[in-house]
Amino acid sequence: MKYQLAKVTSGILVLAIFAGWMIIQWTHVGMRLLTVALSIVTIWVTAASLILDAQRARGRQLRIEPGRLIITTPTTTIHVDVDQIAHGQWRDEPNEHSGLWLYDRHGTSLAHLDKNFLASQAEAGAFLGWARRLTKLPFDVQWPRSSS
Repeated sequence: MKYQLAKVTSGILVLAIFAGWMIIQWTHVGMRLLTVALSIVTIWVTAASLILDAQRARGRQLRIEPGRLIITTPTTTIHVDVDQIAHGQWRDEPNEHSGLWLYDRHGTSLAHLDKNFLASQAEAGAFLGWARRLTKLPFDVQWPRSSS
């Protein structure tokens, strides 16, 4: 929810900047048309992003209860004991293997939060921050190395 609120707030801030620019450049018709066009694009991109997020999340839920991570998909519900999670790994691949993988001490996969749950590495980091505030998650996550 905070992620969507941040998107809306950013969109409103950008629209306010465009409105201020349009007022300052009011005598130039070309600038007025440009700011209106940029405002329409901003509204379109923000709305499309929110709609895609809602479609992606439909039927999916991540819950944390004392000692458990509960992952609900449209077809199943998985309960993972937090104490069993030894490490996580973010995979950024162009297929169904993308997302956050959670493993036990033996390297067995406990859960896979695909890109329908966490669309990006940033969302995964935000999720882990939220989860760590609610329960003790003593495991490390392996992130892809930067190419720079």
